[in-house]
Amino acid sequence: MAHLKISPDFFKMEVREGFPVGELMKRNWAAQLQVLEDVRELCDKHDIKWFAYAGTSLGAVRHKGFIPWDDDIDVCMVGEDFIKFLYYAKDELDQKYLHLSPYDRGDWKQRTIFRIANADCMDFGKGRMDEWFDCPLAIGTDVFPFYYVPRDKKKEDYIVDLLTNIESLYQLNDYTIKHLQMGDVEAAKAQEDLIAASIIGLQQDTGFTFTTDRPLANQLCMLYDQVCRFTVEDEADYVTRYSTFVRLRNWKLPKELFYEKTMFPFEMMELPLPKDYHAFLKIQYGENYMTPSRTGAAHDYPYFSKQIRVLDTKFEVYDWASKQGDSDHIRCETPAKQKLSDSKNDKCVVLYYTGIREMIIYSEYIINKIRDLIRYCKENPDTFSLYWCPGWFVDAEKFPGLPSADRLIPELKKQYYEIIEEFKESGVGICDESGDLNKAIDLCDFYYGDAGLLQKLFASTGKPVYIQDYHVLLHEDSVSPDDAKIKVTSLSTPSGMFEGKVKPEFRDAGYFEVDTGYVMASNMNGLFKVDRKEGTYEYLHFIKGEVANGANLYARAIPFGEKIVFIPQSANNLVIYDPKMNVYKEINVYVDILNPWCDKAKYADCVEYEGKLFLFGERYNFVMKVDPETGEKKLYDTNTNDIVWMRHAAFREGGLVRLVSAMSKDILTFNLRREQVFVQKSYSEKKVMPILKELAAQKEKNSVSADGLKMVGDLERFNNSAFEGLIGPEGMVINEQDSWISFEDMIKYVEWKKGK
Repeated sequence: MAHLKISPDFFKMEVREGFPVGELMKRNWAAQLQVLEDVRELCDKHDIKWFAYAGTSLGAVRHKGFIPWDDDIDVCMVGEDFIKFLYYAKDELDQKYLHLSPYDRGDWKQRTIFRIANADCMDFGKGRMDEWFDCPLAIGTDVFPFYYVPRDKKKEDYIVDLLTNIESLYQLNDYTIKHLQMGDVEAAKAQEDLIAASIIGLQQDTGFTFTTDRPLANQLCMLYDQVCRFTVEDEADYVTRYSTFVRLRNWKLPKELFYEKTMFPFEMMELPLPKDYHAFLKIQYGENYMTPSRTGAAHDYPYFSKQIRVLDTKFEVYDWASKQGDSDHIRCETPAKQKLSDSKNDKCVVLYYTGIREMIIYSEYIINKIRDLIRYCKENPDTFSLYWCPGWFVDAEKFPGLPSADRLIPELKKQYYEIIEEFKESGVGICDESGDLNKAIDLCDFYYGDAGLLQKLFASTGKPVYIQDYHVLLHEDSVSPDDAKIKVTSLSTPSGMFEGKVKPEFRDAGYFEVDTGYVMASNMNGLFKVDRKEGTYEYLHFIKGEVANGANLYARAIPFGEKIVFIPQSANNLVIYDPKMNVYKEINVYVDILNPWCDKAKYADCVEYEGKLFLFGERYNFVMKVDPETGEKKLYDTNTNDIVWMRHAAFREGGLVRLVSAMSKDILTFNLRREQVFVQKSYSEKKVMPILKELAAQKEKNSVSADGLKMVGDLERFNNSAFEGLIGPEGMVINEQDSWISFEDMIKYVEWKKGK
């Protein structure tokens, strides 16, 4: 296998299309290209057709290389080519790579993605660094199979139904395992009969034999792939990725599209795309695929942040111990609780910490971030003082389990130490490299910087903590003096919260009696009383169990006797509010399941029956029964997956509740008396549409705009409630991503607290 020859200049930090790409990302790119080169070599040897796919295909056409804000490589293969690849890769790539597929790994649980990877985990050893361009990361190429769609519509429906059943059983099995892990044996046992029946049904329908020597999830992944193979080329006109096709039946491409290829430059290589690449990219990204959109990859960017964070506080512990003259132990007493009002500082003294772990992850943003903060110090000398405890890059020879900055990020290390010296000479603050943690904590009013040991110690005093985000700058025009082209735009706009510039927005989660209503704000954590007749709104409560800047925390409000129930959307807690007593109660209705969308769209609607509340999932695939008095909960699985139930659309027909899908003509029916659930595959538009229109009109009636309304009541209480609500067991800890609590707000809050 040929080893790529890559120029040393490739690894230097650069700005591509206004987006900074750091040294570690460049090393990751190089390692990704090496895997791809070996995949290409294998495919050429055995006449296997393959094509760049997803962000890699878009990068080839639009950027002639990686999309600047992408970090991995994806390819696709069709039908027999994919099967041939699996066969030859197992024999010929195993010496150098891990072959990640459900057929070869019992712990592989991806149903539609296969992977050729260089390792399972990160390794800073000399062998890994030498072979992989000084990249310690576990990297690989994702291989996506495309399979044939049968011309026969009945066979197509049969395949889709099978795949839907497999997916439902997969989710049910995962749901059961999580209940067992939480010790809820009764809930897990309730699903066992359903799982057993589903397994028997799938065996009868497919001929697949389930065994006890492999995890069920792994076997379901194998079965999913085999069902996708049911159709051969002669029976089809189109190909698809079935995981998408199950949800979007028009997501398919003519099979002839993959008969011929055209080559596009990609960094120092060339990659194949279908000859009609426009059709290929259009179905993936739409007509305007040539217009960049910095939405990031499907996973968190950068993907390797999870690998680096596995090291936890090892960087920081070694750093502090070395500064204190002991490489094994940190000398630090547990800080005492401290009141800001007891501070002897005339101005706000901010303890600033830059940790090596986060700096490695976000290396391309570091220098801009630090220069931006120093500039803020210079502009606000009368109100703000910086006490900087800079982290040191570890000596890899003394501590071989951690990376050598000289190999990993040499340019950043050089610039970082230069800026430390510049700060010492500037006179705008204190640079403390002594490692005396207690002294730093005692002297400062407010913590700003990276999460870690020092942050947790500081938070335990009760003084405010603000976790920095390297993407967010205090000055939107901040640039690096080394390259005037570098500009990182702030991702959040300072709220001016103390000046009263933040206004609540009111949309869905409101309940009105004539002109008076009680509404949850859609852009922040806050319950408000709205008087449409008087044109006023009054702040009532901060919901303590939810985040301060939570968007769309609640989806709807319904009457519950003389109380009001607020149904969670992105919130974790159902809220029952008593307007007469002006008190509220929270009941946690969060369920930990895999789908990341569930955190943003939990419940569609809620119905009250005989004093109990029944919550119907929007993304959650179950109905939850809640006892508002005891908080006791019970789940009823709907055995649906990838269905979004229509919000505000649970309508009653006697003892039955109907809920309509927002993506299809599916309709969920729940029998309130028997507490049974079933899903019907189609519904009558003539019958259902008038009901949906009536529900939409009711929703519109209960919405209100804050424009033209004026704030009444205790404005200071509103302005400071978010901060008060963020004080937990370890004190106040806020992430800089909390866009309506800006850095300026925090400084003013500290000054306000000191003066009380």
